[in-house]
Amino acid sequence: MNFKKRAALSALVITLVVGLAVFGDRKALVATAAPPATSVMIVNRGLPTSNLNNIAGANRSNVSWGEQDLSFFDGDTFIVPGTGTVRVDTIRLWFVGYGANNNANLTDDSFLGDNHSGLFFGNLSLYVGAVGSPFNRVALASFATPGSDATNNPNVVATRVQYNGGVGTELDYGNNGPAGSHLTIVQLDFKNLHLDFAGGTMVQFGMRTDGDFTLSHASNAALSGSPQNQADGLYRLFKVDAGDLTATFLNNVDSFGNGWDKSSDINVQVFASVDKDQCKNGGWKTLFRADGTPFKNQGACIEFVEHQKDNDDKDKKDKDDKKDKDDKGDKHDH
Repeated sequence: MNFKKRAALSALVITLVVGLAVFGDRKALVATAAPPATSVMIVNRGLPTSNLNNIAGANRSNVSWGEQDLSFFDGDTFIVPGTGTVRVDTIRLWFVGYGANNNANLTDDSFLGDNHSGLFFGNLSLYVGAVGSPFNRVALASFATPGSDATNNPNVVATRVQYNGGVGTELDYGNNGPAGSHLTIVQLDFKNLHLDFAGGTMVQFGMRTDGDFTLSHASNAALSGSPQNQADGLYRLFKVDAGDLTATFLNNVDSFGNGWDKSSDINVQVFASVDKDQCKNGGWKTLFRADGTPFKNQGACIEFVEHQKDNDDKDKKDKDDKKDKDDKGDKHDH
């Protein structure tokens, strides 16, 4: 496939969910605090749901961005809501891959032969850091097996998806490939990151592959039809440093007039551990349930957090009880 540098692939709208394993290279960004109990979504800038692909004409909302020179990659920013320390647990991004049949069978999703991530993309890295602070690699995984999207890291989960959870709604090439052709979408969940940030911190992020260049799913906020939390119409260009453990921010990019006919943001959802106090003083307005639905008021937020905490405590107790029972059984066996 021949892509232009900063390939717009202006029709990439496949909803694939790919999970990536989180390795070491992880550094706390503020003083570590004991993690609160409940994980909620703190940034909701997910895949678009409206005006998808070239059939939408001038109102098309979906696109993807990538750099053919593998020493460069694209990303974006988000602002951590609230006050105090917030622990970011999971960052979800969407990776646009190779050819798709655009049908119900995502495992047979290719017109190029085997189009799975394991055939092309090699290692996958996630870089995260507060703006103005070191930009570190916090997760590393390999697409180790040709013919599979699976990674060798259990904390990096890759899942193929389609728009709106539907069938036959994957991102098309637009003007950057054969008419009517589509590309796969893989959702990447970078889990168990345990990155601590002070509320109000602007955080930058980006993902990079070293076997072929990464295409990150993006969209125009006004046309997306879905919540585009903190969208500012810009994304970021980074260059990986020697040794691959850190990267350097180069500049902001406005895709309007620079590969596309409108501005765009990299799609991202961020999940963090919170306690009930972060629902107070208007904090509930910046938080979402895991499925992206907002809270109606402060009470609904507190109730959700407390209910989840009770469930988490019960799960922990059940696991501890089972371990005690297993340990006693082992002693009797001997």
